[in-house]
Amino acid sequence: MKTCFLSLLAFFTISTYAQTTNAEYNYITVGYRAQLENGLPNKDGYDFKLINNYGYKNLGKEYNLIFKKLVRTVGNKTAAIMIEYEYIDLQGDKSIAYYCIPHTKSAKAVWEKTYKKIDSTNNIDLLKAYAFMMTKFAAELSD
Repeated sequence: MKTCFLSLLAFFTISTYAQTTNAEYNYITVGYRAQLENGLPNKDGYDFKLINNYGYKNLGKEYNLIFKKLVRTVGNKTAAIMIEYEYIDLQGDKSIAYYCIPHTKSAKAVWEKTYKKIDSTNNIDLLKAYAFMMTKFAAELSD
C-alpha cells in the first residue's frame, strides 16, 4: 500500500511540476533547427503549440518572434516555451535563432543556460526586439 501511495504521489508531483530538463532545453536551442533542416518529425513524446507571433519592421529590417509551447504528449504538460527569432535584413537575408524559456520550477542550471545565451548576444537589434516582444507577450497575460 505504501508503494502504491508513493507511486501516486511521485506521479502527481511530476505531472504538477513540469520542469524543463537539460535535454528539452537542448532540443529547443539546438535540436529543433537540425530537425527542420533535415525535414524530421518532432522528437518523440513532444509537440509544439503556437502561442503567438509578434513582428515589426524598423528601418527596412523585419523582426519576428514566434512563441511556441513545447508540450509533453504524455500528460499534456508544457515543458518550456520556445522563442523562434527571425531577422530579415535590408537585403532580404533571413537568420533564425532559438531561445528557451524554461518552466518556472526548472533547475537553476537550466535557467543559467538561458541567462548565458541571452547575455552572450552582441546583436543589439535582437535584444531590442526581444525586449519589445516580451513586453507585448507580458501585456497579453494581463487579459
